[in-house]
Amino acid sequence: MLGSGEAIPETLAPKISAIVTFGNPLKLTGQTIDSSSQTYASKAIEFCNMGDPVCGGGFNTMAHMMYATDGSVATAAQKAAALVQGNAGVRGNAGAQGGGSPPSNAGLQGSPGVQGGEGFQGNAGFPGNSRFSGNSGFPGFGFPR
Repeated sequence: MLGSGEAIPETLAPKISAIVTFGNPLKLTGQTIDSSSQTYASKAIEFCNMGDPVCGGGFNTMAHMMYATDGSVATAAQKAAALVQGNAGVRGNAGAQGGGSPPSNAGLQGSPGVQGGEGFQGNAGFPGNSRFSGNSGFPGFGFPR
């Protein structure tokens, strides 16, 4: 259900290098991870297209559907990879200047995943709609089992 969800437990914070959202999946207009969580603000990469009815209070449904094709995924992958590698100045919302130094995760540089995680496997896209063909996933950014 949109507008609800559970917070990520603070005890997991040391294991999380980056959090990426597209179109604010909890439908919290005007609220971001960056402004709502001191624990995860430095790890948040959030995208909200102008006119997006879910996150931006707009009326353009296509604005919410464009994240897969407007370059947001590639930008998110680059920023998340930089956070995993411990690079400074890359976090923040799309279009915003990076700020602060995220915690260093130097031990993860060049690793094929996090503690043997398999990475994101991608999605199949939206069947029957050639516009959204899915993505190939993000190998190496896995979660421990």
